[in-house]
Amino acid sequence: MTDAATALLRTLAASLRWPDGQPLPLSTPVPEVPRPKQPLQDAAVLVPILRTRGGYDVVLTRRTDHLSAHAGQMSFPGGRRDPGDASLLDTALRETAEEIGVAPAEVAVLGRLNRLYTPSGYDIQPFVGVLAESTRFAADPREVAAIMRVPLRHLVDRRNYLRRIRRFESRDIEYVAVDYDDQEIWGATARILVDLVDQLEQCEASRCLLVSFLAD
Repeated sequence: MTDAATALLRTLAASLRWPDGQPLPLSTPVPEVPRPKQPLQDAAVLVPILRTRGGYDVVLTRRTDHLSAHAGQMSFPGGRRDPGDASLLDTALRETAEEIGVAPAEVAVLGRLNRLYTPSGYDIQPFVGVLAESTRFAADPREVAAIMRVPLRHLVDRRNYLRRIRRFESRDIEYVAVDYDDQEIWGATARILVDLVDQLEQCEASRCLLVSFLAD
């Protein structure tokens, strides 16, 4: 399985290297998200893919319950852009260091996914990076209640993605979610994962690898 996972990530790296400013193609319909009335704030997240002895895991965090936005939700390390950040990639790497203790030098950045906005008012740029198996994590207790690792092969299996309904501002909103270890991954995090899977499936070679990856 390790060889297949390595080849899959090489294909992913190539598929993510698109010129800045050009949207990447999407093949999976995702329910519309209510657009906020207030101006959007620039933000960025890192999708950390951790090498393991058995393949690869995607690293997520569970946000603490006292935060003002997205409290208790599963998310990727990231946040709003600070004035001192030279780029949105710098934002993603800085926030990753602050939230889970992984320094920018420890991240092999593969590329970017599509930008997306949230009803809470953020315009998010996701980046994808690979972490070595030896990576050690240190959660910031002010923002991160737990660090969670989800096997990549669980996330590339479309059978694990479900459509659900939540009440938002006095109306029912349809959304996409994926469950793992009694945790619901939804909202912008799930939409980013769908985009990641879409990009993996853009290439014919990647599609073949996904079949063998899921069969292991």
